[in-house]
Parts: sequence; structure tokens; C-alpha cells
Amino acid sequence: MINRKCLDILSKVDSVTNVEELKKRTEGIVKDLKRIRDEVELSKSLTSTKDILTVLSKIPESLQKNTDLLYSLAVSDNPIELKLELNEKFLNLCETLIDQPIGTVHVVPADAVDFEDTEATVCSKRIKFSSDVLPLRALELDPFLAIQRDPSESENKITARFTGVIIHGHSIIAIDNANFKVQRFRDTIENQFIDEVLIQGIYDITNIHENDDVLVTSPGKQSRLIRLSTYNSLSIISEKVTENAYFSISQLPDCTFAVISHSSPSGASKKRVNFDWSRGVTSHIDIIDVDGNVLKHFSENFLCEPNEFGDPFIMPLKSICCLPNGNIVVSIETKTNSFISCFNQNARVKWTYDLNDTPEGVCFDDGKIYVFLRESKAVRVLSVDGDLKPVSTLKIPNYFGDGNSLFVGRNLLSVIDKTELIRLYKLQSC
Repeated sequence: MINRKCLDILSKVDSVTNVEELKKRTEGIVKDLKRIRDEVELSKSLTSTKDILTVLSKIPESLQKNTDLLYSLAVSDNPIELKLELNEKFLNLCETLIDQPIGTVHVVPADAVDFEDTEATVCSKRIKFSSDVLPLRALELDPFLAIQRDPSESENKITARFTGVIIHGHSIIAIDNANFKVQRFRDTIENQFIDEVLIQGIYDITNIHENDDVLVTSPGKQSRLIRLSTYNSLSIISEKVTENAYFSISQLPDCTFAVISHSSPSGASKKRVNFDWSRGVTSHIDIIDVDGNVLKHFSENFLCEPNEFGDPFIMPLKSICCLPNGNIVVSIETKTNSFISCFNQNARVKWTYDLNDTPEGVCFDDGKIYVFLRESKAVRVLSVDGDLKPVSTLKIPNYFGDGNSLFVGRNLLSVIDKTELIRLYKLQSC
């Protein structure tokens, strides 16, 4: 069609004195348009999302340049417009990539040591990729319930700082780290307080399988693991002094628990041999039983040493959740990279996922991993049934926090970010 247009232009230039020069310029335009067409055809065969979009992003500018050149010939009064028409299936693929952001998946096969790229399923096709397309649209969650300190309380009280929350029976149990309180509220009535118990240095909480009790971490001056009874009123059943300071905690399917520990070793001012810790703080994960006995230990070297992600910085392990098969997912931030990593209890990393954002809170529920992304202010939902892939992106209305912790359960979602307010949102089908 472009060739015919150019020939039509040439047929009308008999009266122009410099016909050869005009013909040469026109042929140059046609040659460049053919090159653009070849690039579009090439993009259809590419398997890298980044390469595809790189090619396509340059085409509008090229088309505009050639449109201007055609106008500059000044041989036709008819409007000249060049358009890029893409295959409909290709447009659907691009739309899917925009709506469902994709990151880079790395897996470690059973017979390999190094990380390697893998493929993912997009629009029912297997493609290999290593890029991310940010979402233009995301599903916005509806507010359901809010928990906040009673404003009628004394002004001398310290502002609440919530660091953990669970749903237990028909109640919500939250950790107020600033005031050393475990507080219980109704799960259907806003700010409906039930009772509380005071515990120094508390940080996070989790349910105990098929039990009315709950487990609380307390990484204060004397680190402890505390079991609470929820029967009748909140009360302490047992306390175990722990060698390490436990922060985030998540229950495993075999009545054990995974905990993140941050500790300052002796001689903290000295730099470690392998890692440059700015404050001498190390992070690791322990597998413990309900009584606080350490069953397994995973050091920061094991979780953060892969060279492609760079050396860790202080407290690289951020949040943790456990899968039904016993694997453990943790969000990690090093000096140069942020990602989530999944490993089994045989000390083998199963996969890592670079989400091209900073992952904070992670949580597992009903076959899906939920990850709060700090820069995007969104929750990315990843399916772990079959292929690890994103299935939706959730936006939280008017949310401006960092999403340090995340809770998902009973069709509710809550982002806990060390502020004085806990908001719960209705979680629609993802």
C-alpha cells in the first residue's frame, strides 16, 4: 500500500524539475518503511517480553518521522497517515502482560547448583522471559473493618504500633508492639474491643494447628516464645527463653513453626568475613516446635549468598510464610536486589522470584502467595498450583504504608505496617 502511494506521488511530479532527487528521497522512505515492517514481523517471533516491547516502542517514532518526510515532498494535497496495525492475538498478549505483571523466575533443579532462567505460561503459551511490565490497572479492594486505639484513652498513653494480626475463631487478635499488648477484637464490628494481655517486647503472632492457643514472639531484652490461651480470656500458658531474638513467625503443616531471627553477634562493630553488615546484624531462619526447641537452622549464607543477588545488608530477611508442602517462602532485600525465595527443609532453594519491586509482607492462602510491593503500593498474587505465575494485582485504596507484614485469610486481607491502624479488606476471587 505504501509502495502504491509513493508511485502515485511519483506520477504527479512531471512538472517538478528535480525529479531524480525527489525519486531518491521517496525510495529512501519506502526502504525505511520496509525496515519497520520487517521489525514488526521479527517482534512476533521474539520470546522475551522486554525485546518485544523494545522493538514496538520505537515504531511510532519511526512512523512519525516518515510521515513528516512524505509531507516534506510537497507533491500531494491528500492527507498522508501511516498506521501500525498489530495482530489481534498479539494485542491480547500485550494486554495480558500489562494487566498481569511478570517478573523473573529462577529455579534450582535437583541435579544443578546454579540458578537458571525458566519459562512461564502466558496466554496458554510457554515463553521465556526476564522482564516485568508494570500494571496499568489492578483490582481495588473494598474496606471491611478497621481496628484503632480508642481515642478516648488517656493522652499520656503511647501511640499504638501494630506489628502482627491473626483471625482466631470469631475474633481478631492484634499485636501492639509499642504498648506491649496482645489485644482481641470482634471480627465483624469495627473497634469492638474484647480483652488484652500485657507482654514485654512482643512482635508477631500465629495460630497453633487445631488448637485454641496462639504463639507469640517476644524479641525484647530477654527473647522469649510465649504460648497464650484464648479460652475465656487471653492469658499466658507458658514462656520459653530463646537464644535468638525471634521476630516474624509462620506455622508449618506439621505443628512446627518457621521464625525469622535478627541478632547482633559479639563484636558487632567488626565486619564479617563474607558479608558487609553495616550494623553487625545477622538474619537467619529457625524451625522450632511449639515449645521453642530449635529443630533446624538456616543461616543467612544459605539464603542470601547467591552472587547474582549481591551481598545482603542489615536484616535482609523481611517476612515469612509457609506452604502446605512444608516449603518456606521469605521476602529478602540485599544491597542491590529484592526478591522472594522458596526453600525446603532439606536446605535446597526451590526457586527465587524477582518482582522488579521491593517485596515486604508475604502470606499464603488457598493455593496462592500474596506479596506486598513497597514501590507499587500493591499486593501481587502468585499461583503456586502447577507453574509459579502471577494471577492478579490488588490495589489497596488510600494506602501509603510500607506493608511490613501481610495477613490473608477467610476472604480478608490486611496490611500491617507498624502504624496505629489495622484495616481489613474484602478479598474477592483472584
